Amino acid sequence: MRRINILYVITKLELGGAQKQLLSLVTHLDATSFAPTLFTTQDGLLMLGALSIKGLKLKKSLFLRRRINPPAESISEKLALLLNDESLRKKIGQNAMHSLGDVFRLKNMVKHSQNLYNDLIRETGYAH
Repeated sequence: MRRINILYVITKLELGGAQKQLLSLVTHLDATSFAPTLFTTQDGLLMLGALSIKGLKLKKSLFLRRRINPPAESISEKLALLLNDESLRKKIGQNAMHSLGDVFRLKNMVKHSQNLYNDLIRETGYAH
């Protein structure tokens, strides 16, 4: 059976949620069906983790960059609010676990991603 090539693009392998989630997803993909390639920059704290994933091809670029510039005042104000309000922290945590817990469980994300890839293959007529 021919494996399906999948290209993931992420600007930098830093310690972020999207980056960590992508590496977890790639780690748990069905290696007999999918051949993942990751296109990213040359650096990042998660690069060693990416290099250790069996079957993952890495393509590095010197030019794939994006400036990250969050509004610092807004973030610091919200963090201060959370630090000073324990009940708000608990409420936000409980709401997040309730509404997103099942959706973002790794097993479910891998299953949904593989189903999406298989649906795209069927819709486009691409044969293994």
